[in-house]
This record gives sequence, structure tokens and C-alpha cells, in this order.
Amino acid sequence: MNTILTIAIGVLASASTIAALRLTGMDQDRASAPIILAAIAVFYPVFAAQNGTVGDVLLHGGVAGAFVAVAIVGHRVGLVILGAGLIVHGLFDVGMSLVPANPAPPFWPVFCLTFDVVLGGWWLLTPDRTAKG
Repeated sequence: MNTILTIAIGVLASASTIAALRLTGMDQDRASAPIILAAIAVFYPVFAAQNGTVGDVLLHGGVAGAFVAVAIVGHRVGLVILGAGLIVHGLFDVGMSLVPANPAPPFWPVFCLTFDVVLGGWWLLTPDRTAKG
């Protein structure tokens, strides 16, 4: 897939997510951001299950578990942790693209980085919206 198209789809997907959260009022719910971060984190174990070995699944499951832990801490502390966690996840995707045994589809790192940075940046710019419950 073309890199520019992949970036455009990532921006559109994250902007659509932000719009849906805002229009439905779910951006006011403290659980929305942690759930999204946790859900995004579990894609890699799924990719590993499809393409890898049990060891790959366990490795990526452990990494996903770390991001789920960040989601839990962020839920208790606030959106700044969640926004930063999402951006770090996007950087993780880019790092994984450099690993020969990366289980993700070739377009995934660019898409996920774009999605994660836009959504994470939005959360970082609006930390007081759902930081308190």
C-alpha cells in the first residue's frame, strides 16, 4: 500500500474516532481512552498468532500486557499517561517494522503510528476533559 495513502487512512481513522467520541459524549467517559489503548495493544498478539510461533505470541502478549498496564494506570491518573502511552505504542510499531520477524502486515506500522500519534496527541492536548471521574 502507498505510504501517503496509509497515512491518510490513519488520519481519517483517528479523526473519525475523535469525532465519534465527541459526538456521542464518550470523550467524557474516563474509560474510553484506556479501552482504546488496550484494544490497540492486542493487535500484535493476534498478528503473531496468525503468522508466528507460540514464542512470538507470548512475546507480543507480554508487550500488549505492558500497554494494558499503562491503560490501567492512565485510567487512574489521567489522559496525559494515556496519550503518551498511545504515542509510545505508535513508536513501538515503527520499531517493530525494523524487526525481520515482525508479524504485522506491511502497511500496519505507518497506519498505526499515524492513528496513535493523532489520537494520542488529541488526548495530550485535552488532558483535563476526562482526567477526573
